[in-house]
Amino acid sequence: MTAGDTLVLPAGVMHNAVSKGDMDADMIVTYSSGERDFRLET
Repeated sequence: MTAGDTLVLPAGVMHNAVSKGDMDADMIVTYSSGERDFRLET
């Protein structure tokens, strides 16, 4: 991804985010509704 790109994940898709470059990554997360669930997979 490059600056300004957008990633859309369908509901129910498990995912994570990792910055693999030498620089920090900024992420803005938005939800379309208040109905969401957080699960931590180990």
